[in-house]
Amino acid sequence: MRGKMKQMAVLILSLFAIPDCQVVIAQEEISMADQTEQILDRDELADIPAAAFEELQDLENHPLNLNTASFDDMEEAGIFTSFQARMIIEYRERFGALISVYELASVKGFRPARIKEIAPYFTLESSHSYNKQTSSTNTMLVFAGRAYPDAAGYKYDERGLNPPRYTGSPWKTSLRMTVGNSKRITMGVAFEKDPGENGFRGIRPEYLTGYVRYRGNRILEQCILGSYRLQHGLGLVQGADQFTSPGSAYTRPLKFSSLKPYAGLSESGSHQGMAILLNLSPVKLSFWTSLKTTDLATDDIPITPGNMDWESLMLESGLHRTHSENNGRDMGYLGNAGIQAGFNYKTLFVGAQFSTAVSGLTGKGKDSLHLSGSPCLYNAMSIYWKWQPGKFETFGEYSPGRMATGAVLAGVRVQLNDFLKGGLLAHYYGAAHRETFSSAYASGSHISNEKGLMLHVQAEPARFFVADMSAELFWYPSPRYLCRVGSSGFRFNLTLRGSGQAHLSWRIRMSKKIWQTTPGSESPGFRSLVSHTLSRLDGRLVFQPTAKFQWQTRLVTTFEQEGKSIHAYAAILQARIHLLKNINFAMQFVDFDVPSWDHRIYLYEPGLYHHFNFPVYYGNGQKISLLFAIKAVKRITLEAKFSRIVYPDRSQIGSGNDLLEGNRKIEIGIQMRLKL
Repeated sequence: MRGKMKQMAVLILSLFAIPDCQVVIAQEEISMADQTEQILDRDELADIPAAAFEELQDLENHPLNLNTASFDDMEEAGIFTSFQARMIIEYRERFGALISVYELASVKGFRPARIKEIAPYFTLESSHSYNKQTSSTNTMLVFAGRAYPDAAGYKYDERGLNPPRYTGSPWKTSLRMTVGNSKRITMGVAFEKDPGENGFRGIRPEYLTGYVRYRGNRILEQCILGSYRLQHGLGLVQGADQFTSPGSAYTRPLKFSSLKPYAGLSESGSHQGMAILLNLSPVKLSFWTSLKTTDLATDDIPITPGNMDWESLMLESGLHRTHSENNGRDMGYLGNAGIQAGFNYKTLFVGAQFSTAVSGLTGKGKDSLHLSGSPCLYNAMSIYWKWQPGKFETFGEYSPGRMATGAVLAGVRVQLNDFLKGGLLAHYYGAAHRETFSSAYASGSHISNEKGLMLHVQAEPARFFVADMSAELFWYPSPRYLCRVGSSGFRFNLTLRGSGQAHLSWRIRMSKKIWQTTPGSESPGFRSLVSHTLSRLDGRLVFQPTAKFQWQTRLVTTFEQEGKSIHAYAAILQARIHLLKNINFAMQFVDFDVPSWDHRIYLYEPGLYHHFNFPVYYGNGQKISLLFAIKAVKRITLEAKFSRIVYPDRSQIGSGNDLLEGNRKIEIGIQMRLKL
């Protein structure tokens, strides 16, 4: 342990001798990355909210003009609450256009620290000037990347007889394009080939999605054909365009109704069909229908399935690398349709939605499996509300049903003054509750069947100091992992961070997690619960003397339950440099020692535009990542990324088809961003 501590001390002390630099990284993006890391710590199978990161990057490139933006524009941006948007409009009507960002500090509902976090995402142009938000955003992204050395799935066996198990090359390629010749009509398309897949199956691309969207200014507010994402309420039933951490209900603005086109690389969490949004002020109606084919894990299908729940067998990864994965392609289908009505009056929002879903076997699935496979049909509905008459806000969603099938999520938030706020959140999922579409809050079926209570407090006791505290109790009725009886858990988080400083910011997060599982055993009968405890300390320091220079150092440690000694750590150095007007450079170095999988550490890693990485660190090693971007000409930006990880404690990396011989892995990626 002395050797580990000495190694960390040398690394941390060396940071202060290394100058660093770069353009400002908004605190909002850092906050989103922190929340995503906590989501993965809670449930490693949860989806990374890539769409939210993409929207934030797009908003930074095309800031929202607060002097011309409507109420709906500000709500859709995702950085303002309904109350804040309404206060901005009232301020404009009374005093005219905002002149300076500091003027927002006099608008009710804004703190100076919050203004600093969201400043990169809006502009204050005059009402008669050009609005960047409605300007052309025609862009195209072309990406190619791969890893070295090749994994076992790309190689012949030792005798050279059997062909590689992966049918495609190790290169990953993608193409994304958004086109809109006016603010009325926009179109998007995305193509992707994952490593190990073939780019095409016949003349059909391996993965292709797209949309056409029309935006009106009267009754027909929006119409989307193709791929789209939607949210109603807090995500108990019909998706959620927000994070899966309960604490995000307090740290981020709540959105209760969202319909957005999506042509991205995430193969889950989106619909394929048609959606319409009507504005019958003060009532909004939305209709949607979706139908898409899905893959099946054929190895898990019993010989006599009976009334099989086909949806539970549908694969989420979408990878088609091996022959068995290709054989399970398009064997199932998932369709749903629904209607939603929302009523908004001043500070009150009330909504309700009803949806029906059907899943089953396609003709190919029936022929391949020699099964009839009766479709599974089910309905779901929910009602939700949000009311904020002043400093007090209440919100919630209720999905009716019997005790075993119903669900409720409700909370209150209180803004006592500009420096103190807090709230209470309660949620209950019946053991048999299910959604018609994967709920982002509940993270699908992994943590949906639970109940719990959470308390959150945020205080700003000094001008440059903010404290966040949350404590959560939760219970799982069954099953949880291999558990046949109910289990419980506890999560505690305390975050202290600086705010308002121009050149120096810091954050310290202390967390504790206690949960229970049942160990695996081949013997029948009930087994006793085993409690696990994980304590973590996470510190970050960011120094930015100018807009072109920034460095960041971070240390994440986990502690053993007995003795309170360091059990695992990851030390991070991140440097960002804005060399010239059109050249950016970023570097991140990670030294880690994580001997136990239960203590694994997820860390945000800088990536190419619209590429978001949260690698998990387990074992002993070092990783370096380099990112370079240059704006070659006015409309073309070229980006490249290189990363190398070394594990001194092993001679192989990974397992199965992804097994790599040796203790080093290199990843490269290049991307061209073109403004059309």
